[in-house]
Amino acid sequence: MSAIAGIKSDALTALKEASPQSHPDRSSEQWRKVRLDGVDVLSRSPGKTETRIYFSNSPGSPLSEYKELPAPSPENQETYRNAGIELLSDSFQDRWAWLKERSERQRDPFELTCLAYSEPLALQIKKDVVLRIVHTGTEGDLHLPALFVRVDPDKELDLFIEYIDSTGNSEDPGRMWSSSSFVEVGDNARVRIVDSRKHDDLGFHFHRMDVLEGRDSNVHYCAIHRGGLTGKGFVRARALAKGGTFRGIGLYTGRGAQFHDMEMEISHEADHCDSTLLYKTVLRDRAHSVFNGSLVAPPHIKQINSHQTNNNIVLSKKARAESMPRLIIQSEDVSCEHGATVGDLDDQALFFLQCRGVPLEQARRMLIEGFMEEILSELRLSEEDLAGIREEMFPILES
Repeated sequence: MSAIAGIKSDALTALKEASPQSHPDRSSEQWRKVRLDGVDVLSRSPGKTETRIYFSNSPGSPLSEYKELPAPSPENQETYRNAGIELLSDSFQDRWAWLKERSERQRDPFELTCLAYSEPLALQIKKDVVLRIVHTGTEGDLHLPALFVRVDPDKELDLFIEYIDSTGNSEDPGRMWSSSSFVEVGDNARVRIVDSRKHDDLGFHFHRMDVLEGRDSNVHYCAIHRGGLTGKGFVRARALAKGGTFRGIGLYTGRGAQFHDMEMEISHEADHCDSTLLYKTVLRDRAHSVFNGSLVAPPHIKQINSHQTNNNIVLSKKARAESMPRLIIQSEDVSCEHGATVGDLDDQALFFLQCRGVPLEQARRMLIEGFMEEILSELRLSEEDLAGIREEMFPILES
């Protein structure tokens, strides 16, 4: 039995011992706000998820121009090597075992299910490359994509990950996603990640992204989320050596009774590391968003700069946006701060635009688009692809 197969077997054993009453641990802060009524991953069987991989050597080129790679297999290893990618077998077992131990410790049935049933896509980046990985749920009501990426020192990677429900906005409730991604960044490597999620309006979604940073590495991460009835996102970054930099940004639009809880945690475990978080939401109807931002500085760490900001636009009286920042600072030579805003569109700005002949709905769209643009302008995507993302986010204004 291979090492990864052994980890899958251990995760499955732990899953069989779990129960809906104990998993997840509803007494923990992580799950306290999440609406879990009717969400039972333990009774589901894995469905079919189609994964397609595309690559390019030109950052910022349209996604439609990327070249598709064949399905990862030993027979296609040479094709991947020509693109600067090595297909891994079990050499990431220590990272996967750590995920399994964490999910057992935290009683996370969603991650346990992913680790028990998924066949992880494992890639090592040997050259500068741009990758697009598209996960599409095709059959069944449970989708479990798993991804491991190791970036060699001094290399540059642009990674665009998409999660898509193939049926669009299905009226059949209950489709569930549970994904786990792990990105290991070598010394002096540069990584830009766009994590794009587009789900059925009645689906459930639980996504995890873990990042380990080496010395003088630089990671830019963006989560863009729309759709889904109930969801929880985890982003955890650890700067393990001096000079690591992490920039985490995100954008969520919610309508109807949709709920989403985004948790971002940055742990500075070496001197001279910087991090910033910026998360934005636009909500209407009875949508509910929660942002949990954690900045961690253990004892004896020096010269740390860390900042987090959460901005929310609430378009309806019953919509809710909660901001829950945490600063866990155990060191003195640290600069940390946080801030949050919640409000409707600026009435004066709307009046100003209408006085210049702009119709009300167009004025509202312009203000919301300007609010989103602070996030979208940081993405190294073509204008064509950015326009597509904007249009997908704008059902928020439909009556």
